Amino acid sequence: MKKKRLISFLLTLCMLVALFSGMTTVSASSGKNTGTRHALCTALSSQAVAYYTGDYAFDKLAALPGSSSGSSLASMDSQLFQTLHTLMDTTMTNRVTYKSLTTYWPDTDATGGSSTNVLVYSDVVTDSSISREHVWPKSRASYQESNGGSDLHHLRPENANVNSTRSNHTMGNTRSLSSSYQTCSYGGSTVLWYDTGYGEKVAGEQEGLVEVNDNIKGDVARILLYVYVRWEQPNLFENVASQNLPANDSGSSNNGLKVIEDLDTLLQWCEMDPVDTWEMSRNDCIEDIQGNRNVFIDYPELAWLLFNQELPDMKTPSGYAEENQGPAYTITAKADDASHGSVAVSGKTVTATPAEGYYVSGCSLSPADAATVRRNGNSFHLSNVTADCELTVIFAEKAPATLTFVVPEGVTCPAQNVYLNDTIKLPAPSGTPADKTQDYSFAGWVSAPVADTTTKPEFLKADSSYTVTASEAFYALYTYTVADSTGSSDAFNLAKTMSEGSYVVVAPEASVMMNNTVTNTYLGMDTAIIEADTVTNAAATNVFTFRSVGDYYAIFDTTGAALTCSGAKKVSLDAEKTEVTEADTAYLWSVSIDDSGTATLTPYTSDYGRLQYNSSSPRFTTYTSTQKSLALYGGTPSVRHYLTLEGATPRPCDHAWGEGVVTTQPTCTQAGVKTYTCSKCNETKTEEIAPLGHIDENTDGKCDRCGEEISVCSHDWGTGTVTTAATYSAPGVMTYTCGKCGETKTAEIPALALPFVDVKDTDYFRAPVAWALDNAITYGDDETHFAPQSPCTREQVVTFLWRASGKPAPKSETCPFVDVKPTDYSYDAVRWAAEQGITMGTDDTHFSPKATVTRAQFVSFLWRADGKPEAGTENTFTDLDENEYYVPAVLWAVEKQITVGTGNGKFSPDAPCLREQVVTFLYRDR
Repeated sequence: MKKKRLISFLLTLCMLVALFSGMTTVSASSGKNTGTRHALCTALSSQAVAYYTGDYAFDKLAALPGSSSGSSLASMDSQLFQTLHTLMDTTMTNRVTYKSLTTYWPDTDATGGSSTNVLVYSDVVTDSSISREHVWPKSRASYQESNGGSDLHHLRPENANVNSTRSNHTMGNTRSLSSSYQTCSYGGSTVLWYDTGYGEKVAGEQEGLVEVNDNIKGDVARILLYVYVRWEQPNLFENVASQNLPANDSGSSNNGLKVIEDLDTLLQWCEMDPVDTWEMSRNDCIEDIQGNRNVFIDYPELAWLLFNQELPDMKTPSGYAEENQGPAYTITAKADDASHGSVAVSGKTVTATPAEGYYVSGCSLSPADAATVRRNGNSFHLSNVTADCELTVIFAEKAPATLTFVVPEGVTCPAQNVYLNDTIKLPAPSGTPADKTQDYSFAGWVSAPVADTTTKPEFLKADSSYTVTASEAFYALYTYTVADSTGSSDAFNLAKTMSEGSYVVVAPEASVMMNNTVTNTYLGMDTAIIEADTVTNAAATNVFTFRSVGDYYAIFDTTGAALTCSGAKKVSLDAEKTEVTEADTAYLWSVSIDDSGTATLTPYTSDYGRLQYNSSSPRFTTYTSTQKSLALYGGTPSVRHYLTLEGATPRPCDHAWGEGVVTTQPTCTQAGVKTYTCSKCNETKTEEIAPLGHIDENTDGKCDRCGEEISVCSHDWGTGTVTTAATYSAPGVMTYTCGKCGETKTAEIPALALPFVDVKDTDYFRAPVAWALDNAITYGDDETHFAPQSPCTREQVVTFLWRASGKPAPKSETCPFVDVKPTDYSYDAVRWAAEQGITMGTDDTHFSPKATVTRAQFVSFLWRADGKPEAGTENTFTDLDENEYYVPAVLWAVEKQITVGTGNGKFSPDAPCLREQVVTFLYRDR
């Protein structure tokens, strides 16, 4: 859509008309916010008009170039960004303090002239139980409680619990992007949708995702835009490396994680919740205090101009967006099957909602070239619209799966019926083990039983995110500690000196002790029974091990998770950090104990305060203010054990029988016995050994082995019977029976000769080709040629793999790819491979069956078909990029001796996979 820029004269004329016509204008600030929440603002206030003068007149700003880089970091170099920054920076003639914010809010955040606060996310009016909310989280910014951390345009009041739940997660459309979100309510209404496990982990911190109500989204987007430009924070909608972040204020530590999911989401939120008169009046009030304005409230259009995006058809205070529209086109949307899901259109955004058991697999646009479509989860954003168009959202059926949780007697955890590729939160079991021989503490879930060991196994904690790839069983992992490896220790004595060992962290004044339950950014507590300077009721969840690291200590709970601090009032336990070095400063603690037994635990960054107990908001975390002091109670040195207890659900063993032992020797006439013992579970089984039978090689009528008299027959063997047919890969057996005495003998039938002239007996792929023929996995290129050097296509390899897997029936009756027909020989194989996640299409609707498959692609197909097993092999190939998707598959294939590469230290991942290689890899992976 063509953008138009108004010249200064027309803009000024338009403003004059607005001011002197019947349009509603917002009056100058009277000190209090007199606006109305969610009442559309259709005119600039007189203060706003006066703010944009000279080089900062809006027509001049609108003419400045923005950026089309698609990067929030790179966009900061644009002339428009720099000019807006200078405007909001130089006019900010006064700065308020963090503590004084609450004294301004009864004016700036009031409503209807009252002295109460409008909470930013909860959108209710209150004057109690509020906290200072950094809409742009402190951990993702280069400030704490000064500069951007004490800016009235940025900081808003919010209920303490809602604020804590919002945490520091990325803003985004959680309901469209996550299938395992939770909700937070306030005043009887849902105000947040959040998923703490969403996204990636950077510097030990999970990204997370949180969504606010639709009528709050514009407020949030315009605040984020303000902070981005005014305080030059580059990580607006992309994660930014530390070297590209601005210098930190004292006490701040910017992790560089993005604050909103992407640019489309930012602009969508800005458009769906236009500026209201309350926002405009708040802007006036803050200008009276600080001197500067949030330009994105006065001119939301600047958000689109800043990133060189097409202006939306929306109402703004200036009317500029509506006046600069090209032809109006209609966007409609539909589901490919209404029973599979629904769609909704809002402006140029289409949001899809799958029905139970279905997911969004793609879309199609008609006409195909009528717009540019960008997808984000279940949302599709259309831009550059050139004609009326209809978007069809394509839904596909999910494959069901069952997760079974194997727990010990006395504990319950129901199985879950889920779908493949769903991301779920792993549950926590209920109850305690009936086995009371140790004080067991649940640690997490493992994929196979674990015998009692002091080596910490890999496990997933309860409430961690897990993406379902197959139906499988999880086993409950428990831990316990024993003193000196011989007995339990449950008495912890007040420590007067500090050394390595196991301790209980106690706030003696409150008679509570810290436990390893993490809630947002603090740890929980239990009642501590203290008798004669001894804690007598500590459980495993209360015990922490202190290990010396240089001049500091690393602190671990009984599951091996390390205590970390990322700021004031910010502590957590990191299950992935089991070893700490002097370089891991976020995990280091300075620990000292005075003569009275008072312990001081200070994180490496001392500006974060010290670990203390807050009795008014019961929690253990770091405070810069004075809270309840701590003491350490030390126990007997102990050893931590891990194991999965006997499950209430049968746990079949994948037996390893070995070669067995002959426990009863066979004789000429009596059968023997061979006994096998499983090396995993010690279960035994027996197998009969056939009698040896008499032999009389010197034909004297006596058995050469036992001496028994035997009759000698002049055998009549006849023509024999084929009892095992010969195949291309194995000889057969011909059995002859004597027509006189009934004795039998066998003879070998040679294996069949291969019909292909281009496969020699000396070729490395001779046995794989024979095996493939025997199992109807693949045939020749013609009757006499196998064509071993021919590259394989995508439809060929998935068909071979499907046949090698026993031709499992696909669950879906339809195929998502328009270039694979029911009449194609590969039709069932392609559907099966797509359902199993072995390989998807080259795009949402095309499989490209004739495209050549590379070596990297085919070992990836095999690896996925085998369940993506982990490999312990290190990469020794010089032509593998460690960041490529196929590296785990290649390392697994090498470890399993499926392939050894192409020589000279190379794997040749991009080389075509030849027919001889494909059948060989399949043969070795039997």
